[in-house]
Amino acid sequence: MPFPAPGSPVIIFRMDAAARPTWMLSPSLPGISKHLKVLQRAGLITQSRNAQWRPCCLDSTRLKEAAERIGEYQHFWDESFQRLDAFLRNCDQTGRE
Repeated sequence: MPFPAPGSPVIIFRMDAAARPTWMLSPSLPGISKHLKVLQRAGLITQSRNAQWRPCCLDSTRLKEAAERIGEYQHFWDESFQRLDAFLRNCDQTGRE
């Protein structure tokens, strides 16, 4: 479940189990609307309607599921970055000789 823009994870971290007005999440309403739609489609938030307000609520169960799925790849990425680090160190050492 990739995030399409860098701001999406920030929006999730600013939310908690309580509903929040969107203006509390970001100064740019068009930008926040875009991110909220993506998060809503992913099932990570719910959005209700209260007159002109659209409070959002984080679905922590779905977020936990996403974190667990992402965590399955942590070992792979750790090994990949270790190999990359070793390769770059080797390149740096051979470049100095």
